[in-house]
Amino acid sequence: MSDLTYPLGHPSTLSPDARRLYYSKTDGQGKLLWDPFVVAEERKVDVRVQRGTFRPSERFLAAVEELAAHGLGRYDRRLGTLRTTRVHPLYTVARGQGMYFAQVSLVSADQVHRPSARTGLLLATFVGADFTLRNTDGAWAVWCLEVLHATATDVEHDDSKVARMIVANPVIMAAGDGMVEYAGTLTEARLYPQGTDPLTVADADTAPGMCDGEDEPHPFAPYLPPERDDLAALLPSLVTIETYPLRSFEVESSAD
Repeated sequence: MSDLTYPLGHPSTLSPDARRLYYSKTDGQGKLLWDPFVVAEERKVDVRVQRGTFRPSERFLAAVEELAAHGLGRYDRRLGTLRTTRVHPLYTVARGQGMYFAQVSLVSADQVHRPSARTGLLLATFVGADFTLRNTDGAWAVWCLEVLHATATDVEHDDSKVARMIVANPVIMAAGDGMVEYAGTLTEARLYPQGTDPLTVADADTAPGMCDGEDEPHPFAPYLPPERDDLAALLPSLVTIETYPLRSFEVESSAD
């Protein structure tokens, strides 16, 4: 892997043109079925895209550039293909001090066993995650995926978690080139809403501020993101998790 690109938010934050392109229909190979900026009455006779003679307008290219800047899609001008990443309305990004890049997607049972048919929704991207595999009561295997804040602790000086997910009964579905893909059942999701700064959040135990009683002063943040009803409503859910060692990437992209 040479770069690190991932969605920076939900398509609702895009301009109308970029959002229209994001939701444009494509065939099974990702080729556009029509120019999304051609008026509806002309679409029936506009076959330039299928014939490979499509010439993107400045408006089209501006929308492509915006999609790429937000990590939500890429357009291959030579092949005429548009590849977008479908994200869940609750999608969020968490960054921390761990060793792995991980992406968690909600999928159906059919999609778990048919990778080529996957149209799952990306729920979270973790940049700097760690994970542990352990047994619960000697029976179910549990995969704990956590993102630790780079500098903050809670008031008890335990590492503050920017995100945590618990996945039951994880199974390796694929591996190669440093990537490992798991599937399992998501049973816990503790995530901040996209754009939230944990250092501004208070809970019953920890208030925002600085600890100056240590050799190295550091900020306070909650031990975990608060429980959320909207995330709880998703549980339990089948998920896939793709992980890569961060050392596989040159972290120089629009995602920084």
